[in-house]
This record gives sequence, C-alpha cells and structure tokens, in this order.
Amino acid sequence: MPIDTIEKEKLIKHKLISDKLAEKISRGEYAPGDKIPTELELSRIYKASRPTVSKALRRLQRQGLVSRRQGAGSFVSYPENETKGRKVGLLASIAEKTLHNGIFGSLITEMSHYGSERGFSLLVNSVPPDNDIVILKEYARRNCMELIRQKVDAVVFMPLDLNEEDIKINEELAKSLKESGAIVVLLDRDLNPSNGHSDFDIIETNNRRGGFDIIEHLIESGCRKIDIVTVIGLAPSSVNERIEGGRRAMAKHGLSWEDLRLHKIDPRRPESCFEYLDRLDADGIMCTNDTLAAILMREMLGRGIKIPEEIKLTGFDDSPIAAYLPVPLTTMRQPVDALAAEAIRAIESRSSNRDMPARQILLSSELIVRKSTSNIKPDKTKDF
Repeated sequence: MPIDTIEKEKLIKHKLISDKLAEKISRGEYAPGDKIPTELELSRIYKASRPTVSKALRRLQRQGLVSRRQGAGSFVSYPENETKGRKVGLLASIAEKTLHNGIFGSLITEMSHYGSERGFSLLVNSVPPDNDIVILKEYARRNCMELIRQKVDAVVFMPLDLNEEDIKINEELAKSLKESGAIVVLLDRDLNPSNGHSDFDIIETNNRRGGFDIIEHLIESGCRKIDIVTVIGLAPSSVNERIEGGRRAMAKHGLSWEDLRLHKIDPRRPESCFEYLDRLDADGIMCTNDTLAAILMREMLGRGIKIPEEIKLTGFDDSPIAAYLPVPLTTMRQPVDALAAEAIRAIESRSSNRDMPARQILLSSELIVRKSTSNIKPDKTKDF
C-alpha cells in the first residue's frame, strides 16, 4: 500500500473515532460530566494506536465536547448555556492561619481551576482570625447568608468540625442553602455523623484507611505505644474514623487497642502542649493535622527529644509546611486535586438530575514517609 494512502487512512481514522464519540455524546450514552474511556481503552475499542486516539480526543476538545485534564482523563463537557456565568460558593469556616498553613489554599486553587474550565466562577467566603468556636459559628452563618444573597447556583460546603453540642449548626446551614435553591455538595465530612448519612452528595477521603496506613507504618517502624493527638473542642467525625483504622492496624499486628490512646490539646495555649509532653510515655505520635505536629515538634526538639530516634512523629494532610520542618514530617497526603474535581463534577451531575439518590464518593490518601519516622517505604500491597 502506498505511503500516502496509509497516511490518509490515519487521518481519516482519528476523525472517524472522534465522530463516533461525538455521536455517543449527542445520544446521551456519555452524559455531561461523565468520564469517557481512557486512551488505552479507546485504542482497544477502535483498534487504533494511542497517538491516533489522542488526536481524536484533541479534536473533540477543540469542538468543546470534552475537557481533558492530565492525570485525570477526559470528561464530557456541559453545554455552554448550562454553565456559563453560574456561581459556586465555597462555605468553609477555616481560620486564617489554617488557610495559609494547611491544604485549603491548594484546594481553593484547584476548585477555581476546575470550575472555570466548566464555566463556573468560584466565590470564597471570608475567614475568621482563629479557631474559636463562637467566632467560627458566627462567620459560618454570616457567610451562608451572603452566598444566599448572591444567589449562588451551588455551594461546596465543608461542615464545621465541632463537638456534639454545637454541630447542629451544620444542618441549619445546609437547610438554608437548600431552601434557597442552591445545590449543596458536602466536602470532607457529613453534617452530623451521629445521625448517619445526610441527603446530600459528599466527597471525602477514606480516613479509616488513612489511619490504618499511618499507624501500621509507626508499628513497622518499631512503635508499640502510640498516641493520637487532636485539637480540643473538635468533633470526633474524621478522628474517630482514623482511630478505628488505627485499631485495625494494631489488631492486625497482635497489639492491644489500649496502646492506641487519644489526647486532646489546645494549640493556642502553650501550657496545654507542655502538660501533654510532661506525661508523655508514647514512642509514636500521630497528629490529626500537620500544623499540630509542627507545634509539638518545636516543643519536643526544644526539650531535647530526638525525632525519630526517641519518638516517631506523624501528621495528616501533607500541607506545604510538612516537608520543610526541622525534621521533615511523615504524613498522609490528601488528594486535593481529586477532591476539587469530584466536587465540581458532583455539582454538574446534580444540575442534570436533582432527584437522584445522594452519593458518597470516597477518595484515598497517600502515605508520605519522611525523616520524622524512618526510611521504611510503605508496602502498598498490604491488606486492609
């Protein structure tokens, strides 16, 4: 067969593939927001090379039928008239210090990116100066009313992580948003875990698996008495899941659950950290966030406690500070990119069908091993 004929067939092939995919999109076989098969899968379906398939997908992208995201795949785009100019609010009562030191800044960036790709504009609420419960609740109510006033089309709501007495505010805020006509997608946790799953879509990480992985890593690093340290006054929703995962890890290794102990401290009060360290008898510590781990690390090093030789220390989130502490911190990396993408996709699919059952989308975190524990690499093939 002449070379020019082969080249023409290749040219026709990628157009045929893109036309077939476009037809499936128009028939609704691939609905707006759906992920279409990977390049490898399409190569097998259409018996074509991956470069040819990639060219077909780029053609669909130019036509505005799909959006492509490196590492995530290709997704059916929403018609421009369905999303253009729509507003998505982010309701999260996060203190200013936490916003700058934690993963939330990255989450906002990713949500803004994914939203703009699909024609949404992201509105971010004002943040309180600190984590005082009264102030958090006041800001949450104020920001909720502001989003309703601005007539947002949807809200990604990160419920307040409060104690049982105060947590009812989450249900109040969600009810107000729903009554305003906004789509509500929950992020990171449910409204009130003690009441079971709510009627809203929820995007969250698998905290139980995360707790299992990090406690098992501490055990394999030689720890036998392990503390879980969290912030006083916060609800036990995600913490309880991590503890349960940790207990499973202890049981798997034949250790007593009693050797996994929960301690609550107030990081705003230095004496609270001092009191905890004064009676410390653990050889491993898992903090429920990296900022808390950084506070403990500073005080431990100041007391001459060697990390990891005497005590192994871990955090949770893999916030920007984790890798740059005096002893680089072992932690669980939250899937920020995936959380943002799934939240926006949940809004898109809920826009098309408000009556479908509420969904729980569970994402995995990743164990990042650094010097604060050991150089042992995690074995990702282990049973959970």
